[in-house]
Amino acid sequence: MFGSSSDLTRSTLFTPAFNTAIFDGPFRIYFSQHQEAYALNFYFLLQNQLGEYFDQAKAELKSDMSYAYILIYPSEDIFKRCQTEAGQGLSRFDLHEVAAILHGQSDEDLKMMIARLKSRLETRGHSELCLVESAN
Repeated sequence: MFGSSSDLTRSTLFTPAFNTAIFDGPFRIYFSQHQEAYALNFYFLLQNQLGEYFDQAKAELKSDMSYAYILIYPSEDIFKRCQTEAGQGLSRFDLHEVAAILHGQSDEDLKMMIARLKSRLETRGHSELCLVESAN
């Protein structure tokens, strides 16, 4: 099936620098090991900002058999190499939501990204799919 986790790892969005991940149900945060503190900070901001909606979003994504991939790029160079026009910021990868984040963004920037992600999750199915091409 196009859009699975293995397809994501072969897509233009993925980099071998992603050697660590946090999985909480359908929320999948990929990052480089040296970014662990930053990724955990993002995860806690995500939980706090989504609040009660966090569990609902997890249930909705699970019922759709989809994920919310959060990709935290370790450098601007890797971010630029991996991002296509369709993949900058927030995008769709088949049925999955994808948030592309450059390491080092402020908490305020992360909170804005989370607000946009929440809006996308709340309106799933009402927006046009934006597919990212596989690298193979």
